[in-house]
Amino acid sequence: MSFTVVIPARLNSTRLENKLLLEIKNKPLFIHTAEQVSKSKATNIYIATDNQSIKDIAENFGFMSIMTAESHQSGTDRINEAAQILSLEDDHVLVNVQGDEPLVDFKLINELAENISNHNQFVSAYQKFKSFEDYKNKNNVKVALNMNNEAITFSRSMIGNLNDENFIDDLIYHHLGIYAYTVKQINDFCQIDSPKIEKVEKLEQMRAIFNDIPIKMIRYHGEEMIGVDTIEDFNKVKTLLG
Repeated sequence: MSFTVVIPARLNSTRLENKLLLEIKNKPLFIHTAEQVSKSKATNIYIATDNQSIKDIAENFGFMSIMTAESHQSGTDRINEAAQILSLEDDHVLVNVQGDEPLVDFKLINELAENISNHNQFVSAYQKFKSFEDYKNKNNVKVALNMNNEAITFSRSMIGNLNDENFIDDLIYHHLGIYAYTVKQINDFCQIDSPKIEKVEKLEQMRAIFNDIPIKMIRYHGEEMIGVDTIEDFNKVKTLLG
C-alpha cells in the first residue's frame, strides 16, 4: 500500500532546548529519525518544520522538507498543514513520527500504516513499561485500554492506584508517540477546538478522546523506543547509537 510519513520537526522545545539539532555521530537527532523512517515501506518522507536551518539540514542529507507555520501547537496540526500543501487525496494514509524518535522501528511504521486501512479510526502504538520507575516518570505518557484495544485515556501522571509494591506491567502501558490516519481524518481532527484536558495534559491525543474519536492501539513487542525529552534521554540514545 502507498503511504507517506511526515516528521514534524519544531525547533523550539521546552524540556530540552533545540534538541533536534543535538548531534550523534555528526548527524542531528532528527536526521537519525528520518534515516530510520527511510527503512520503512513509505512512498514518501517529508520533514515538516518551522525553521529554515532544519529545512536546509534535511535537504543537505537528501530528505524532502516543507516549511510550516510557527504557530502550530501540536505535531498533528503541523502535519495537517503539510498534507494540504502537498494536496494529498483524502484517503491517503499518513504516518506521524516525531522528530525526536531516533530509535523508531521501521517495522512498526509499516504495521500502523497497514492497520489504518482495516479500521475507520486513528491507529497508534504502545508497549509495556520496563519498571515502576519508568511508569512514574512524567516524560513517559501512559495509556489505558478497553477490551477492544482502544485507548480510554492518556496522561503524563500515573493512572490508577499503582505503587512500587503492587505495580504490574500489563495494566497501564507506555504510549509510543507514533500515529497513522488518513488525510481526511487528520483534517477533520484539526478543525476541532482543543479541550481543556488537552491543554492541561499537553497531549493532543486527548482531543480525540474528548470527542469520542477511537484510537486503535497496536502492541509493540520490539526493542525499547526512547523518545528524547531530556538530556538523560539523549545520553541514553547516544550510548545506544554509539
